[in-house]
Amino acid sequence: MKVKEIAASAIGDTADVDFALACKWVSDRFIELSLTVRAIPFRKEKQFTIPINITTGTATATNGSNKVTGNAAAQAVWDSSLVGRFFRITGDNGWYQIINVGTDLTLATTYAGTTATAATYTIVPRVITLDKSVRSIHGATNNRLGLPIIRLSQGEMDMRFPNRTDVAGGPRVFSEVGLDAENRHLVEWYPYTTETVLVTYLAYIDPKPLTPEQEVPAFIPSYIIIEGVKLNIYESLTAKAFVADDANKIAVFGNLKARQGTIWKGAKADFKNVSGITEESKAVVQSYGRFDRGIRDITTASEHVISGWSPLV
Repeated sequence: MKVKEIAASAIGDTADVDFALACKWVSDRFIELSLTVRAIPFRKEKQFTIPINITTGTATATNGSNKVTGNAAAQAVWDSSLVGRFFRITGDNGWYQIINVGTDLTLATTYAGTTATAATYTIVPRVITLDKSVRSIHGATNNRLGLPIIRLSQGEMDMRFPNRTDVAGGPRVFSEVGLDAENRHLVEWYPYTTETVLVTYLAYIDPKPLTPEQEVPAFIPSYIIIEGVKLNIYESLTAKAFVADDANKIAVFGNLKARQGTIWKGAKADFKNVSGITEESKAVVQSYGRFDRGIRDITTASEHVISGWSPLV
């Protein structure tokens, strides 16, 4: 059904309802319902490229300073594209985020390691920002290796690879870090890579508002949207009754609003149980926790415990 047809059905014989507003409510309910599940129609295959590590030339980092200078060879490849990436002196365990690039690098924090002069270094894109349309990421593949990239929680990533010292052969694991200021997903990929790597991933994208002439995707039954729009209608009419100080209408529409709120709650629960519209929970669970035992940073008692863990599938 089209948005305008669902709006008309929701209004029915009810008077004093703005039709254009009802069409907007249909779109709003469609988005609300779409965001409550991992709906297959919003699952898209997307790609991005992880750039190679930067290791050209040498760098000098001084303990207590957030400035890093490079020789001529290093400066020739340092540009503004490195802002947001992470810098590390070879042999030091610390990674420092780059916040500005000029004739030297400016780090987000002061360098805490031993002063290093004309030392080898590595700059990596530790975190990748995903497309703004992405609501969540499901699984990923390293196309160069032809292998799945395994999801870890950030806690698992930090426990297993606290220093992130492996700068080649990746990525083989990833972890969602959070959101940036524009609500784009930040994802860490590890190990880093000495070659450009194409990554393909499955993502759930945000639904877009619908116009009155658009068809509502069939995976959401129209009757469920109608129940939500009816609640919007009764809420609007109750508010108008209060403005008009009409006690009779306040009582009538207030009762209808309360009743419809219960119906809408049940309709949303029904939607989540509709067969075939969402990923099976087993598939979602399987995307977590299966990290490659061949990637190693440390061997500790806690790691020993984790190494024996397997997903509940």
